[in-house]
Amino acid sequence: LQALGCDHVINYKTHDVRVELQRLLRDTDAGKNNHRLDVVLEGVGGELLQTALDFLAPEGRLLQIGYISEYPHNPHAKTEVAKNELDAADIFWNKKTVMRGKQTIYGNAWPTDYAKVAG
Repeated sequence: LQALGCDHVINYKTHDVRVELQRLLRDTDAGKNNHRLDVVLEGVGGELLQTALDFLAPEGRLLQIGYISEYPHNPHAKTEVAKNELDAADIFWNKKTVMRGKQTIYGNAWPTDYAKVAG
């Protein structure tokens, strides 16, 4: 992903994403000094979706490519669903674009208007 232009890549299975974001953004709290994420590619859902939202810039964009932690095969799915403020399944399956203030969340990932993603 870095070869494609990503500044940083965090493997949620081997790292605590919140801790890594705090380190990368040089803050101990999301939002302090306005260090936030401009674009997030998110496919886990649950707690990680909420973490991404917590660190998203005021005009940031989140591209949802799934919500695997909330899928029915996960015995902890109901717990994960309760860990974020959005209905990830609804956004994903209905390919919704959701505005959260000036932030944009694109469900089921790639918007038809790539110019909006480019900023």
